[in-house]
Amino acid sequence: SNKSKSAEKSAPSTVPAWFPWIPTRSQIETLKVPELRDACDERGLAKTGRKQELQERLMSWTTEQHQRRVANRRSGLPSGIRSRIATGGSSTASSNTKSHRTPLDDMIDYALEEPPSRTTSIPATPSGDDMETLFNRRKALREAKDGTGLKSDGDEDDKDNDIESSAATDSIPTEEYLSQLAETFNFRTAKFSNFEVKEMYQKAKHADQAGDRRLAKKILVELLEATPKDSRILRRLSRMEVEEGNISGARQILQNGIRSSPDDANLLQGLATLESKYGSIDVARSLYKDAIRADPSQPNAYHALGTMEHSSGNIRVATTVLRHGIKHCHTNHRLYHALGDLYREAQMLDLAELSYQKALKHSPEWGKSFAFTALSYLAYDKGEQLKCRRWLQESLEVEGNSHSQGWLALAQLEESDGRIEAARRIYDEALADYEKSRSKKWSQSKPYRPSRSGDKWIFVYRSWARMEEHHGTFRTANAVYARATKAYRNHSVLYLGWAKLHAKHGRDDRARHLLKVACDKCGGRSAEPYREFAEFEMSRGDHARAKSILYLGAQQLSEATDVAPKGDELARLYYTWALCEWHLDNYDRTEKLFDQALRMTNVGEKGSDARSMILHSLARFFYEARADYILAQHSICLALKETVTPGRYPQMWTLWAEISEAQGNDGLAKSCRDQLAKDLDTIDAESNDMSSSSLPIMTAPAMRNMLRKAPWFYKLAGVSEGEKIWQDTVALPRGEREKEVANSEDIEVH
Repeated sequence: SNKSKSAEKSAPSTVPAWFPWIPTRSQIETLKVPELRDACDERGLAKTGRKQELQERLMSWTTEQHQRRVANRRSGLPSGIRSRIATGGSSTASSNTKSHRTPLDDMIDYALEEPPSRTTSIPATPSGDDMETLFNRRKALREAKDGTGLKSDGDEDDKDNDIESSAATDSIPTEEYLSQLAETFNFRTAKFSNFEVKEMYQKAKHADQAGDRRLAKKILVELLEATPKDSRILRRLSRMEVEEGNISGARQILQNGIRSSPDDANLLQGLATLESKYGSIDVARSLYKDAIRADPSQPNAYHALGTMEHSSGNIRVATTVLRHGIKHCHTNHRLYHALGDLYREAQMLDLAELSYQKALKHSPEWGKSFAFTALSYLAYDKGEQLKCRRWLQESLEVEGNSHSQGWLALAQLEESDGRIEAARRIYDEALADYEKSRSKKWSQSKPYRPSRSGDKWIFVYRSWARMEEHHGTFRTANAVYARATKAYRNHSVLYLGWAKLHAKHGRDDRARHLLKVACDKCGGRSAEPYREFAEFEMSRGDHARAKSILYLGAQQLSEATDVAPKGDELARLYYTWALCEWHLDNYDRTEKLFDQALRMTNVGEKGSDARSMILHSLARFFYEARADYILAQHSICLALKETVTPGRYPQMWTLWAEISEAQGNDGLAKSCRDQLAKDLDTIDAESNDMSSSSLPIMTAPAMRNMLRKAPWFYKLAGVSEGEKIWQDTVALPRGEREKEVANSEDIEVH
C-alpha cells in the first residue's frame, strides 16, 4: 500500500500549465475529470465524485479564497503577516504543514519554483483568457530575470514603512465593490455549461432519430446560439434541411460555419458531400481535399472522396485515395469496405474478400451487417449461392432483424431465381417486424410513429410493390401500396407509384385522386408530382388541363421560400410545359419555356445530358413548327456537343440530315447519314457485348446507381423501366411538315 501511495504521489499532474491557482468559473468548466481531480488534490480538497461535484468543489474553494482576500484588505495587512499574528508567531512550525499555509505562500512557491509534476505542454491554440494569463506570466518571469522585479538592500530597511503605507493605501471595500466582485465571479461566459450542451445535443439527436424534427431543430438552434462553432450542430442542421428539400438553406448553414472556422474538416466534408450530390463535382473534389489537409486523421473525407471518384469512373484515383486513407486510419471499416467494392468491380475477387474481411474485423456491431451483405455479393459473383444466402442471413441477425438492406437483398435474390412466393414471405416478415417496431406506444389517430432519420425501409415497400405489379395481381400490388402509405404518410413517391398502377389498369379517376394527393404531400418541395400529373392528362389528350397543372406547380415552387427544389426537376417541369404549349400551338411561349428549361439544368457534366435532349427537342421545334432551318441546325449542333449518351446519336444525325435536305445541302445530308450508319454499327457491337451480362445500356447517372445495387438486381422484372429517360415520357407533337404529308395522304386516299 505504501508503494501504491508513493507511486500515486509521483505520478505527473494532468492539470494544464495555463490553469491558475485561483481560477474562474469558465476556466474550471474547461477541465476534464482527471484534470479536475488533480486540481482538487493540489489544493488539499477531496478528489472523489462526478464531474459536476468536482467543479462545484473547486468553485466553492475559489469563492472562499476571494472572500479571504477581501477580509485581508479590510484589515489592511498582507495575508502572510496576518497569518503569523493569528498563529502567535509560530510560522516556522506551521510552514511545514499544508493546512496552515496561506494562499499567498502557495502562489509565491508556484511563481518562483515550478512543481516537477506540471509537465503538461501548453495548448497550441489557447483561448483569449488563457493567452492573457500566459502573457502576464511571461512578463513576470522576464522582469524577474532582468532584476526589475527584485528589491534592493535599501528596501529592506523600509519594510515597516511599506507595511504601514500599504495599510494606509488599501481602503476598506464598500458594499458596492463586494457585490460587483461577486457578480463578476458568478458571471457565466457561456449560455450553457459543457454538461448542459452535451445533454441538449443528445436530446436533439434522439428527437431527430425518433422523427420529431421540430423539437430536434428547436434544440439545435438554441445550441447554435451558445456554441456557434460546433460542427456537429451545423452538420446535423444542414442534413435536416437537405431531407426537407431545402438545399440552398443547407448550403448556407455550412458556408457560414466555414467562414467562422475555415479549417474545420467536418464542415468542409459536409459541404463537399452536398456539392457532390446537388452541385459541382469539381467543387466537391476541391473541398474534400481541403478537409483532408485540415485533418489527415479524419477517415470520412477519404471515404467520401474515394466513393465519389469511384462513382465517376475514376478508378485509379479512387484506389489511391482509399489506400492513402487506410494508411492514416488503418482501423476504419468504411475505408476497407469501399476498397473491397473497387476490387469486386475489377473482378479481383480475392483482394475484395480480404478487404471485406478487414472491414468486418474493424466494424462496430452496427456496421457488421453491411460487411456481411458485401460478402454475400462477392459470394454470388463467385457462383456460391448457398454461401451468399448464409452471409445475408448473418447480416439480418446482427441488428436484431433491422437491417433493411439485408432484407431487401434477400427478397430480391429469391425473386431473381423465380421463387416469387419465397420473396413474398420475406417481404411480409420483414415489414411486419418493422411496422411492429414503429407502432409501439403511439396514438390511436396515427398508427405509426414518425420514421427515424436515415430510414431506408421505404425501398423495401417499393420493391415489393414492383414485384407484385409484374408477378402478382392488381389486388396484391394495390394492397402493398396501401400498406406503404400507412407507414409513410407524407412520401409523394409512393402515391405517384400507386397512381401509375391505377392508370395502367384504366382506373383514371382513382389515378387522378392519387396524383392530387401526391401534389398536396410535396407542396413546394418537388416538381415531380406536378409534372407526372400533367403528363398523365396529356396522355389522355387533355392538354388544357395539363397546362393549368404545370402553371400551378411552377407557382407553388416559386412561392416556396423555405425550400429550393432541384434544378433538374424544374428543367423537367418547364420542358413538359413547353411540349404542352407546342401541342396547343402556342409557339412563342413554347420557345420561351424551352429556354427556361435550359436555364434550370444542372451546371457542368451533371446537366449535359438533359441540355442535349432539350436542345434536340428545340431543334425539332424550329425545324417542324417554325421552319427555321438555321436555328434548327444551330440547336442540333449544340445538342450533339452536349450529349454523353451514345444511344442518342442516331436520332440527332437523322434530324440533322433532314434539316440539311430541307436547306438543299445534299452533301451535308449524305455525311450525316454516313455518320448515322457508323454509330448504329457501334451500338449493335456494344449491345452484343453487353448481352452476355444481361445489363441494359445505361446513362452515366444510372451506371453510378448500379454500383450500389446487388449483382442480381438487373435480373428483376421492371427495373429497366426506372431507367427511362424523362424526356421520352411525352411524345413530341407532329410538326407542320408531318401534318402536310398526312393531309396529302388523306387526299390521295379519298
